[in-house]
Amino acid sequence: MRTREHKDRSDICQTAPFALLPTPFPRKLFEQAVKVQNLIATLYHEIAYDYDFLIDCHKEVVKTDSFTKGLIDILKKVRDEGLAQRKTLAIQRSDYMCHKDQFSCEYTLKQVVLSFY
Repeated sequence: MRTREHKDRSDICQTAPFALLPTPFPRKLFEQAVKVQNLIATLYHEIAYDYDFLIDCHKEVVKTDSFTKGLIDILKKVRDEGLAQRKTLAIQRSDYMCHKDQFSCEYTLKQVVLSFY
């Protein structure tokens, strides 16, 4: 976050104060999150390299969204010219919460955030 002294500058910042406290989390749901994360990572990897699928899914969006059109144009160029290198790196993050149903009192796993870097 920006400092009081430099409110108008984004290159000078400080970390926001926060506290992390240990919180019990059901092991069954933790293990479920670990298992599903591997499946999600594989799914996103497969989708990322299915160029025709991505182009088809965005065919209506590119008519009105210039940013997405630019990304699809880059994708088409990569598809036509081939990858410059064979190795890729994907950094993915998924955040989950433990949800307690108010009627059955059972706990379920809820995905709240999915990020790509």
